[in-house]
Amino acid sequence: MNTKRFCFGLILGISMGAGLAFAGETPVPPRHPVQDIGARLVMARGGALAVPFRNGTVRLRLPGGSLDLPLDEIQSVRYPAATAADSDVDPDECRIVTVHGDVLVGRCPFGDFRRLLKASDVLDDEDGDAAAIAFATSAANAAASAESPWVVRLSNGTVLHAALRDDVLSFESDAGAFRLPAPLVAAIDRNAGTDLLLVRLTDAPYAFRSYLPRAELRISDAAGRTLSVPWSDVTSISAANSSVSGQSLRFAQDADVVTTNAPARTMPFPVYGLTLRGDAGDILLPGTRLSRIVRNADRTHTVFTVAGDILTGRLSFPEQPEPASSVLSAAPVRETPVAFADADRIEFRDHAEPDLPDTAAAWRLASGDILVGDWERGDEDEAAAAVPTAAPVAAAAASRIAAVASPAAVASPSTIPQPRTDGAWPDKRYTVRLAASGVTLDIPSKNLEAVRPLPAADLPPSRIPAGPSAQASDEVLFDGGVFRLGRASGEGPADEVPAVNVQVPPFYLANTPVTVAQFRAFVDDTGYKTVAETAPGEKTWLLPGFTQTDDDPVVCIAWIDAATYCNWRSKRAGLAPAYTIRDGGRRIVLDLDADGYRLPLEAEWEYAARNGGQDILFPWGAADTEAEAQGFANFRPEGLFLDPWPTTNPVKAFPAQSSGLYGMAGNVWEWCQDIYAPNAYATAYRSGAIEALLNPEPGAPAASRVMRGGSYFNRLPFLRCTARGFGHEQVGAPRVGMRVARNAD
Repeated sequence: MNTKRFCFGLILGISMGAGLAFAGETPVPPRHPVQDIGARLVMARGGALAVPFRNGTVRLRLPGGSLDLPLDEIQSVRYPAATAADSDVDPDECRIVTVHGDVLVGRCPFGDFRRLLKASDVLDDEDGDAAAIAFATSAANAAASAESPWVVRLSNGTVLHAALRDDVLSFESDAGAFRLPAPLVAAIDRNAGTDLLLVRLTDAPYAFRSYLPRAELRISDAAGRTLSVPWSDVTSISAANSSVSGQSLRFAQDADVVTTNAPARTMPFPVYGLTLRGDAGDILLPGTRLSRIVRNADRTHTVFTVAGDILTGRLSFPEQPEPASSVLSAAPVRETPVAFADADRIEFRDHAEPDLPDTAAAWRLASGDILVGDWERGDEDEAAAAVPTAAPVAAAAASRIAAVASPAAVASPSTIPQPRTDGAWPDKRYTVRLAASGVTLDIPSKNLEAVRPLPAADLPPSRIPAGPSAQASDEVLFDGGVFRLGRASGEGPADEVPAVNVQVPPFYLANTPVTVAQFRAFVDDTGYKTVAETAPGEKTWLLPGFTQTDDDPVVCIAWIDAATYCNWRSKRAGLAPAYTIRDGGRRIVLDLDADGYRLPLEAEWEYAARNGGQDILFPWGAADTEAEAQGFANFRPEGLFLDPWPTTNPVKAFPAQSSGLYGMAGNVWEWCQDIYAPNAYATAYRSGAIEALLNPEPGAPAASRVMRGGSYFNRLPFLRCTARGFGHEQVGAPRVGMRVARNAD
């Protein structure tokens, strides 16, 4: 029997190309890689053959380059020239359908398939070339391919399921070149016969026009092979899981722009991305994912995204769009708008929160920025070996407002990275995919301060946007009155009793401790050297042993340094200095009648911490568990908590107490005026003779001075309103700062 001429009816069905299959047979999913592949050949001169192939690759030449396709990824091949009446059709042009669903139109000589025939005598020269080939492959092979979230259509009829190689796409419009994160693009359609693209976004019915980009479109197919396709050959690109048909389109969105020198205004804001240049690097921020923008005093901007990011840096604003050319179906600008860069605050309307993956977390960098996104581990083996056997100590980590460590409170290291028990991170770097844009950032672990489960609001930023003034502190007026100083009940050290009634005159107290920036202004103005700076090897306010921001409290300040700072601040404010400093700082006398700045008296400090002398346990009230207290202050917990601030925090990172004061508990100890005496309440205060505690006798040796408030290094009991500490007046420490007071009458 001549098998080369075996069923004309079958030939007709096979030559249609797309639906090629073995008649009456159910393909068996092959093992991968496949060694032998059965196929049905439809010959150009007529007839069909059942033939075996060795698994190998053929090269298909596409507009964007060449793909080497294994036979076990091919479902069917059709050569149009074999049945075309037009002799000008390229005989090597073919249409290949893959198991991934791709339709590839390009050039691949039939000879590339012929050389893979397992039996060399199956075809002879008289047979010629094939019109079509149907392979006995199965779509089960596609399971091994990478996810392909995009469908790319080329002008020659190719339909390719692909992934974009770049997570940021570049576009060109009349307003200039700009970039947009690829995950925010739903579809790109080429306007037939022109060099214009219509780009539709995923999260809103917004779109913009772009000229054909200069760069090529870099994609990879379902098996991971890379192509660089000229944009001139692209017909459309669409996200596989996105539907944008029927959407009404707008080319601008509304933003409420609020300024201090003009009324609030509504104006169009471009949909495409802005670039923020900060300590975290250059970050692309899509206009459709912004929540608000705040201009800071140093003309940087802090950007809040709908995903929870808080990022500070130099922001490149777009040009204000012209209604006639750039805005389509948008409300016209009703008045001359304020330049975006000059607005003190920009609020964005109706921007929905993105869907966050289960692996998303809040990442705080040493720069103070907060990122929200999921991550990829840098080294699986190293990370697996570094998983701690117990919850990490409070070195730098994940949760401030969390309960005692539990599977719910501390995420598994497989989902959220945590430092080891020695405080080191298990990987040298992490790749974080931002939830707001889909753009990835490469973060060295040395720049990583803390990671915690969402919500991001539970991990405050280290740098407070537009907030505590690094240059000046507000002052809170206390009217004074009688209150009970000391511990009247409960447990505590013996130096807190007996409690005594004390009359406190009106006074002002700074609402924050003195910051690094404030102390730097003093040093820059006077050239002052602190006590620590004159002692070799000591930690200083400039080098305390850890990184600080301008808004952190200054530390390593001796009591005599604090008194000198107060006098400088008094002179700057036009007030009478409260201290007389003699003998190079060895003799310092306080004038209680002066109106200048000074350190608070111990009684004043406790009166203020108690919100005007109230009977409360902590400055924030009665919340006395570690889980509750971690929402109010920075301290060292005893339980298995994860502390994002192993050292100082910005002075306004936690809520103010009802009086308006920040940080009266935790963060840093604060110097007071009084000389420390363990029995001060039973002696000097009970008798009313406290002058000796405020000014030492002439010629008396240097003394220890009272400190109040506790610090980041101390346990929760040290943060009680009545807790007392002390230190030598000529010694500073990385856990000790200062706050200033002055008379109000």
